[in-house]
Amino acid sequence: MKSFKLFSVCVIITTALFLNSCKPSEEKLLNKISEMEKTLNADSTKVPEKAEALKLIDLYVAFAEKFPQSEKAPECLFKAARYCMSYMLSTKAVEFFDQIIKEYPQYPKLPDCYFLKAFVYDSQLSNLPLARKTYEELIAKYPNHELAIQAKALLDILGKNLEDVIAGFEEKNQTKEEIATKK
Repeated sequence: MKSFKLFSVCVIITTALFLNSCKPSEEKLLNKISEMEKTLNADSTKVPEKAEALKLIDLYVAFAEKFPQSEKAPECLFKAARYCMSYMLSTKAVEFFDQIIKEYPQYPKLPDCYFLKAFVYDSQLSNLPLARKTYEELIAKYPNHELAIQAKALLDILGKNLEDVIAGFEEKNQTKEEIATKK
């Protein structure tokens, strides 16, 4: 009986060691990510190849999936979303921003997530209703944040063509000049 217990304990320890050795450690994966970031950003005059950027995005996502409790997980998703924006993978960018908003409510860059999500809806997906809704969410949740101020300004011009925006600015400037000359 004692030998059976000893054998069971040995099997459990061996299995645990084996399973632990099969998983890449958090540090190893972060080092791999860091190396790839350095490689992609080594030449600031060149835009990284899309295939290489996709590999980095996959590493970011893999890290967030394997270590969701890590404080680095939301930052990896944020970086993945930014790369997706750069390569016009707009739907994926929105998905990553949504994941951060839902799973990491204490993430310091949450206002950025709302703002960039709205920006993607506006400028890349041409979905003005969702852009408006997301800008409004940002303003409601973070009314004093610098990005909320920018979101308010963007709401004023959302959906307008460039000529209308310019005409509106010219009209405001003309009104200010008229008021100033009457004083």
